[in-house]
Amino acid sequence: MLRYLWVSLTVIILDQLTKYLVYSQMPLRERINVLPVFDITYNHNPGVAFSFLADAGVWKTYFLISLTLLLSVILFIWIARMKPWEKLQAIGMSMILGGAIGNLTDRFLHTDTANHKEGVVDFILVYWNDHLFPAFNIADSAITIGVIVILWFMIFVVDPAEQDGQERVNEQSNPNTSIDIQSTDKTRESK
Repeated sequence: MLRYLWVSLTVIILDQLTKYLVYSQMPLRERINVLPVFDITYNHNPGVAFSFLADAGVWKTYFLISLTLLLSVILFIWIARMKPWEKLQAIGMSMILGGAIGNLTDRFLHTDTANHKEGVVDFILVYWNDHLFPAFNIADSAITIGVIVILWFMIFVVDPAEQDGQERVNEQSNPNTSIDIQSTDKTRESK
């Protein structure tokens, strides 16, 4: 199912392009109001989701880079081994892979501890009145949507092999089905 890796590539390009536009045009922590509930901002997230591990030492950057590389390899192999009927799951996994690589790229490009610019560039800020949702980016959005797609797949899509197996189990668990057909045929013959 490697044919869906174009989804990953698209996510990476959109993510890096939008981040480049933000950090090349805006000062750090500036906010531009777009809608009453949405701003464009320029922040660096040195941690992971919701700034978890933001205050950890230098080990954190190496740990996050290593973990992301490992998970990216695992996702790539998983996508490569998917069956043709798992298209939706392959798209979801490709979105997660693209988001992971997009944020990994930031960890390589935007780690400048001397200027307090470390980690991932976040620029989408959603809020309601004084309640702010943590800033995020295209890569984060792709990861979230990819997880939702995979959960949808896991809950609502049935494996064709399991479906065929369940039909056979239903036929075997109801022995009267074949008897009813035979008795119906005998009734017809006697008339």
